[in-house]
Amino acid sequence: MSRSEDLFAAEKRPITFSELLNQAQQYLSTNYPKLLADKNSNQKKEKMLSYLRKFISDKSYAVRGIDSESLPLRLYQEMAEYSFLTPYFYNSKKNNIEGIEINAWDDITVKYAGGLQEKSAQHFQSPQQAKDIFNRLLRNSGYPPMDDAKPIARGHLGSNIRITVDSGGGTLDNDVGLCASIRFINPNGLTKRDLVSNGTLTEEMMDLLCGIYRY
Repeated sequence: MSRSEDLFAAEKRPITFSELLNQAQQYLSTNYPKLLADKNSNQKKEKMLSYLRKFISDKSYAVRGIDSESLPLRLYQEMAEYSFLTPYFYNSKKNNIEGIEINAWDDITVKYAGGLQEKSAQHFQSPQQAKDIFNRLLRNSGYPPMDDAKPIARGHLGSNIRITVDSGGGTLDNDVGLCASIRFINPNGLTKRDLVSNGTLTEEMMDLLCGIYRY
């Protein structure tokens, strides 16, 4: 690292991502409440990223492990999209991901084609944030949010992502937050067994389609 880079790094003010997120949310809600309330769009995203870049720059903040160029996008994903899950939703086919199992707000397993499973290095900021993110996901997909009366919810994100989530309703410890299962349906890799087990078709429907195709 050069002397100029050393001086630049020394001028930065270290902060945790959670602390920065709280401050950024307060900053935008105070100064741009209408923007936060708007539906997601490319225009909203660009405006929020611009304001977040300025906020971070004005405060000279730096988060360990996250470079300055990626930081505004990470904040935007937390505030307007689906936290660390967002990249999975848009790159599941590319990364060969079959599903994500969420056993608690800080216990997430990613499942890949071929049977490989690995614990996610990222997780939600808290049990409440996990619930907030999934309620946002359900609302954006046209489904009602979860509550204590109806803690179990099912929804779709696009045509190939199926979501089942249980927020407890008294059946889960408060420090768990929620449990959820996310399935990525890749038509190119589906077998007959997949279509039946996923509930897309029954055995009878599959046999009928096979018979029609055969004859």
